[in-house]
Amino acid sequence: MLEALKAIRITEEKNDLDKQELLAKIKEYSDEQQNALEELKIKNQELLTELAAEKEAAEIAQLQTERQELLTEAQVVRDNLQQQYEMHNQEAIDQIIERVKVTYGS
Repeated sequence: MLEALKAIRITEEKNDLDKQELLAKIKEYSDEQQNALEELKIKNQELLTELAAEKEAAEIAQLQTERQELLTEAQVVRDNLQQQYEMHNQEAIDQIIERVKVTYGS
């Protein structure tokens, strides 16, 4: 009977040691998984930051292109207005001269 109790005690001690080892392994595995999760979070944040920077750069490039197109279009409009002004200005001067000649003689 003593031997049976001794065997039970030895088995219980072994079970306690096995339990401690398993708990330590579980904690180690949990820590590893937590570290892996943190690394993934950091990588995801870095990727998100990189994507945001790329999107911002693309939007800036698009806006610069649109700005240049608008500046070019504005210059064309200014040139056309200048040409029309010069053409109509000369016509107006010629008409005024003609009216003066008609009114006051040449």
